[in-house]
Amino acid sequence: MFMPARKTIVGLAIAASFALGVTSAQAANIVPNPGFETGCASIPCQWFALPGATILHYSVGPHNGSFDMRMISAGTGFIMTTESDCVPVTGGATYNLSFWYRVAAGQLVTFVGFGPIFYSDAGCTTFLSSPAGASTGSASADGLWHRLTGQVTPGGTAQSARMQINFTCALQCPAGAAADFDDVFMNAGPLAVTMTSLSASRSSNGIAVRWRTGTEADLLGFQVYRSRGPSWRSITHSLIAAKGSVSGTSYRFLDRTAKRGIAYRYRIKALNRDRTTAWFGPVRVT
Repeated sequence: MFMPARKTIVGLAIAASFALGVTSAQAANIVPNPGFETGCASIPCQWFALPGATILHYSVGPHNGSFDMRMISAGTGFIMTTESDCVPVTGGATYNLSFWYRVAAGQLVTFVGFGPIFYSDAGCTTFLSSPAGASTGSASADGLWHRLTGQVTPGGTAQSARMQINFTCALQCPAGAAADFDDVFMNAGPLAVTMTSLSASRSSNGIAVRWRTGTEADLLGFQVYRSRGPSWRSITHSLIAAKGSVSGTSYRFLDRTAKRGIAYRYRIKALNRDRTTAWFGPVRVT
């Protein structure tokens, strides 16, 4: 539940075998600095924390790119909230939402969420509504990245919005309680591609990378990237063409150049027709 910020504020890694990722620059994303890559001093540009919380431009294990946003409790409340700068929206349009969160094991965070606060003027001063966005019923405190999605439709008079990210604790959040957020997305168009599974396993001929999509909208295809350290390189000589299924489909790529006894990581890069990209992974094979 997202409430007006100046009033009362209320607010996959599947089977541990992989973590999914999304692009930090999808077309028509209206969220400012959505991947938190740009920093202003120690905090992400265009975001600010409300009383009781601190936000950091955080570089340790981001979901995608080089940075994410870490929000930390000061120990004075049970809801920690950060907001974005004001952005324009269209009243009556339905917006798709997506974001990624990570809560370390042992943290007392019980809920995380992302959603807009709508205003009936262009400058985010006259509150209109704060519909439910994308949120957890119960936050997974396992140290892995998890993706959440949702939809919101502002009233016809909406002209602007602030994006709000928050987490709560069952009781007062202790000082130092924290959660990380990355790749925040809000768009009136469809999410170009979603992925429901990604895995890699050794076979007699190399390492087989398998993935399954949930949706494919205006998708050209995929490239497979491999890493033995901090750098990544494509190991596909040509684009693996998308099958164009509206309900998702399965893909397989065999890395015949992988050597035994060496640990590798794999990521999938999805290329959309508008030339934007989405990243999924990594998954590790020993």
